[in-house]
Amino acid sequence: MSERQEPRRGRLPGLRRGYRSGPGPGSGSGSGAARPPAVAPWTRTRLRSAMGAALALVVLVLATTFIAAGFPRWYDRYQDGALHSELAKAGVSGSAVEAVAGFARDGTLTKLDDASTVSPSNLAAVRAKLAGILTEVPAETSGGSTGVHTTGVRDFLMDPGLARPEGIPPLMTLDWQDGEASRLKVVRGRMPQPPRAGTAAPHELEIAVSAATAGTVHIRLGQVLHLAPQRGSPVLLHVVGVYQPLNPNQDYWSAEPRLIAPVSTFTLPPTGGLDPASTWHVEALVAAGTVPYFPAVGTMEAYWWFLPQQGVLHAHDIPGLQSRLANVLTGDGQAAAKAPGAGFPQGQQFSSGLPDALTQFTSEADAIAPVLTVGLAGTAGIAGAVLLMAAGLAADRRDGELRLLRARGGSMPALGRRLLGEALCCTTPGAVAGIGLALLLLPTGRTLPALTAGLAVWAVATAAMPLRGLFRHRRIRAAGRPEDVTTARPSRRRTVAELAVVLVAVAAVVAVRRQGLVSSGGVDLLLTGAPLLMGLAGAFLLMRLYPWPLRLAARPSQRRGGAVGFLGLARAGRASSTASVLPLMALLLALTVAVFGSEVLSGIGEGREQAALAEVGADAQVSGTGAQIPAAVVAAVRSSPGVRSVLPVAQSRVQFPQNDAVADFYAVDPSGYRGVSDRVDGGSFPAGLLHYSGSGPIPVLVSADVAATMGSAPMEVQNDFGTFRIRVAGVLDSVLMGKNPFLLASSEALDAQPHASAAADAPLTLYVTGPVDGRALRSAVSRAAGSTALTVDLRTEALATLHGDRLSDGAATLYLATVLAGAALAVLAVLLSLLQAAPGRAALLVRLRTMGMTPRQGYRLILVEALPQVVAAVLAGTALGLAAVPLLGPSVDLSALVGVTVDAGLRATALPVLGPGLVLLVLAVAVVVVEAAVIGKRQIGVELRVGDQR
Repeated sequence: MSERQEPRRGRLPGLRRGYRSGPGPGSGSGSGAARPPAVAPWTRTRLRSAMGAALALVVLVLATTFIAAGFPRWYDRYQDGALHSELAKAGVSGSAVEAVAGFARDGTLTKLDDASTVSPSNLAAVRAKLAGILTEVPAETSGGSTGVHTTGVRDFLMDPGLARPEGIPPLMTLDWQDGEASRLKVVRGRMPQPPRAGTAAPHELEIAVSAATAGTVHIRLGQVLHLAPQRGSPVLLHVVGVYQPLNPNQDYWSAEPRLIAPVSTFTLPPTGGLDPASTWHVEALVAAGTVPYFPAVGTMEAYWWFLPQQGVLHAHDIPGLQSRLANVLTGDGQAAAKAPGAGFPQGQQFSSGLPDALTQFTSEADAIAPVLTVGLAGTAGIAGAVLLMAAGLAADRRDGELRLLRARGGSMPALGRRLLGEALCCTTPGAVAGIGLALLLLPTGRTLPALTAGLAVWAVATAAMPLRGLFRHRRIRAAGRPEDVTTARPSRRRTVAELAVVLVAVAAVVAVRRQGLVSSGGVDLLLTGAPLLMGLAGAFLLMRLYPWPLRLAARPSQRRGGAVGFLGLARAGRASSTASVLPLMALLLALTVAVFGSEVLSGIGEGREQAALAEVGADAQVSGTGAQIPAAVVAAVRSSPGVRSVLPVAQSRVQFPQNDAVADFYAVDPSGYRGVSDRVDGGSFPAGLLHYSGSGPIPVLVSADVAATMGSAPMEVQNDFGTFRIRVAGVLDSVLMGKNPFLLASSEALDAQPHASAAADAPLTLYVTGPVDGRALRSAVSRAAGSTALTVDLRTEALATLHGDRLSDGAATLYLATVLAGAALAVLAVLLSLLQAAPGRAALLVRLRTMGMTPRQGYRLILVEALPQVVAAVLAGTALGLAAVPLLGPSVDLSALVGVTVDAGLRATALPVLGPGLVLLVLAVAVVVVEAAVIGKRQIGVELRVGDQR
């Protein structure tokens, strides 16, 4: 059979089983035997004939596998970073494992021959023993600290010249830590020395204090401090040195932070009073040889701190770590530590705040997981829809070819093998590149979840097109006009499947409205998939309704002059159902998820703004700890750069005798308050509500609970402002000062009362608006305040603190990534759907150019043909996203993503609702315009060939 002869019926050259293209057995090179015709390889031929479609599939699989493999690794990196950040904020006491060994004051170390128990070498040996017990816990054996300190809680420094904030003398703790010499710098004097050898019970010891301690407590170099222990005789402490830590943030100092600076604490006075007050707690360093004499001061304790290894501490291993910690703290590890030895008759005892820190982190992460899963489920659904769309378009493009092969005898298994081989040539390189990029760019502690997700996407992408093609051609069909979008009739199976999806979507919405996104059993896929199910149900409904607007739009174009509108709408209606339905579903899913996700991100930003405003009250706040703000400070704040208005607020408290309820009572200037509240958009009220006529009860604005307590009748109250009668003039949800029970009155009305005190004009807080320069404002307040301790808080700093929280801010960033990934997949869906019909549109435009169509008419024709699908998806997707806000929004609690507790619910705003659809529409128009411009530059002979069926 020559190359031009037709093959026999049912014997396709490319589908013959066991076909050999080379010479048969026994045929020599010069035998002249007949050779079978050369047949081009199936896969190579198909890929070369549709190079653009093959490259598009490679890019699509690369993008989807990178997203699928990248998100688990990004999530692991985010959780590990958040865990390390939370442990760093908890400090050593909240994240490390501590072992302690106590001593009795009654003589455990009263003799020098017992000093070897607390010698550096013996303490190091005990540390090595404890480190061996902690092998199952990721604790650093080389980090942390080892030392001995006194534990008396009422050891006072009785010297009269020391700082006493509220009249109580400072507390003193003596400490020795191994390795302090290499971690500090002596700025004055020298490091302390031990007592002379042979001293039985010295009452004079040498100490060194930090520079911060010396400056705060007024300790001088060379001073002799008189320590009065809780029990025993007084001890003289000679200050021989002042040091400065080389790195105060080093973990070495975290175990004993008082070695860096004194800490304010509350204690009872040494005279035995019953009223606790604030004082300074000081800690001083001593020499290693001084430790044996600590019993002369009081009780003492040896300690060993073991820090967690950040490099091997992973969030996904928290359950296993908690189990191992429980064994160390309460099981075999604790029993091994308590074994006597090394001079410690009762051994050592482990304790740690790490289990509580891990439990707190897990609870916060569990609160974030449902909202994150909403974004991840949406992205997964969009990716699946786009992959199925690509498979459907590829099968639709090959429909005539596959029908011919089936009619000429091609079997289903042989056809499936060829289609699978062709798909593997496109999907495998893309999947390898996508997974490889994810593993390379996002290193983390585990690889299996990323590989599983990436391989799952690869499997779907590989099997989708062969299965679609085989299912479509499972029976041999005669050639005919393909089923278009206006004439397609869905099957009963498809109708039942669509109804099932709609019912599941309704059930998901009802469940979310009843219980929110959080389930008691963890992440509930029905709840978190509600936005995706809404989009899928809306897509099915839109696919049913889509032919109707096409028919309605085509009728007016039939009566109008010109063929552009009619021809474009006719071609849009005659597009194959696959080429119209699948892109429509992918675009609608992407837009619904993108609009809902944009609303979530907008709610996070708005929630943080409101939380920062609730914390500060205005752009800046100047306050003291119960002290009146001097008039000089008010004037200095008013003249600071960027300050627009300043509101002084006086504050007192009121107790209602009916139910013993307590509320804050604020005195303000009404006009000044309204000026500040209007600028920061919070706690405003109509003018005139606080106007006082000069007689009768004073009008006040109150919170709802105070209004319920007071009722409508006037009431007499008494506080620091005086005694007067008040009446409720209005109810506010909140004021600048917060949402706690409150009363707000005019300071002018209070001053007019005969029994008013000067406290109504003594502000305790200043609320400032304007683009404040924080550094300049703090400098001005510091200069004008003198000895008055005042604090300056900025709203920008409070907002930055919320943005700096690794757990909540990282979750918001991850959610943004899911929205952007969905948007990128939507862009790919638009490009694939438009490029699928590009060859047919190119041939049409070239033919019409031969009939006199102008380039401008060509642009209009392509736009009219391509845009109905995109416009329908944009309108329906925007409407569904907007509908999701009232349906699902009230049950969405964003507190975990904001970083503080906020009111649950979403609010629809213009940009998040309209933005994604407008961007997608502009992109589609740009692609069509570029396509028309490219087609217009081609030669007619390039596009039109004899026998071309486009």
